[in-house]
Amino acid sequence: MGAGSSFAPDREERGPLTVFVEGLPSDDVNGMGLPLRRHVQYILTWRRVTAQAAETPTPAPAPTPPPVTPPPPPPSGNVRGRIGNAAAGARLVLKSAARALDALVASDGLYSFTNVPPGMYTLELSGVGVINPALSVTENQTSVFDYPPVTNAPAKKVLKHYLLLGPGTQPGAMTNLILALDYIVHFAPVVGFAVDEALNAEHVTIVGGANAVSAQEEQRLREGGCLVARLQAADSYALENLFQQLLASGSPFPS
Repeated sequence: MGAGSSFAPDREERGPLTVFVEGLPSDDVNGMGLPLRRHVQYILTWRRVTAQAAETPTPAPAPTPPPVTPPPPPPSGNVRGRIGNAAAGARLVLKSAARALDALVASDGLYSFTNVPPGMYTLELSGVGVINPALSVTENQTSVFDYPPVTNAPAKKVLKHYLLLGPGTQPGAMTNLILALDYIVHFAPVVGFAVDEALNAEHVTIVGGANAVSAQEEQRLREGGCLVARLQAADSYALENLFQQLLASGSPFPS
């Protein structure tokens, strides 16, 4: 029986019947019947349902991996310096029991090794050999080595000769000055009473004993690069005689 159809008892139509929508996919309605010699009306409603495409589920985002922290760099130090009288490109080898590192001397004589593991090394220069048998490299430090080793030149002296009489308050200081007048006029030294001032002279002549200038002060003058001589006598007469001997010799410095 199709939609909109009917049946009548006078046509001896009976149930049960099946109702469906003709030409459309739909569910069938089964079990409809007709009582004997009765008119029965059934109202059935079909609703078209359009199938919707199933939505593709959005995949969950992949978890973000934790950041990878790079391992800290291994401990290291640096070595640098200057090689005197070496041709540009001369080869240096920094060597330990575990490794050997190469560097070349630049045109200005400079060289450097970077990221050197801490430890004790020897430094070799091509054509020369070992120039440092025990070069220590310390973590996060720069070791400096020059070849030949650079030595601090002594400060240039501004005075040629200084006659040091000791403190002017010391007994005998003024007497010694009077005894040295001929010597002073002839050799023209700078005359003074202070060790600090005498340190500026190449030659220092001390007049008097330890009561005038102590042995410690004399040593200080020597360590300061001064050539030191001391004129000391038992009495004033003997000291005056020493000055006369120097005048006769033509040299301000005792032999």
